[in-house]
Amino acid sequence: MMSAADSSLAVNVVLGLLALAWILSRQVQKRPAKPSSLRAPVILAAVGLYETVSFLQDSAPAQGVPVTVLALLVLGVVIGGALAAWRGSQVRVWRDADGTVVRQGPALTVLLWLVAVGVHLGLDVLIDHVDHGLSGLGSASLVLYLGVVLGVQSLVVQRRAQLLAA
Repeated sequence: MMSAADSSLAVNVVLGLLALAWILSRQVQKRPAKPSSLRAPVILAAVGLYETVSFLQDSAPAQGVPVTVLALLVLGVVIGGALAAWRGSQVRVWRDADGTVVRQGPALTVLLWLVAVGVHLGLDVLIDHVDHGLSGLGSASLVLYLGVVLGVQSLVVQRRAQLLAA
């Protein structure tokens, strides 16, 4: 029988994979570069924050979460943010024949997404090495991570589109 922690971890992995598939499919589509509401990234980040906090409350040792673990989690988000800004700078933004500003990510954006998720999960391995009781934190925080980095990339692309429109 699956424990509550295992069930929650499975839900996080499935949510993360679904969110990643949705994100990757939208990266390479030609779409209008309208001023993006950050609704999707905020929703992903909020769900991910809830899942991350729940995981830490259920799994953290009595003396609390080690500072090293928190530092690795923050480091992952910082690296992810840097990769997201790079991805955003690589998205093609142009005026279509009818004057609409459009955007489309090249294959490089998909590759950079996969590298970023790999870095995030690699840091999970380091976290497991630091504290075996927190094994799975990377999976638990994956949706949070996706929301944050999607938001950063969206802001970069949105800014580039605004400059083109002006």
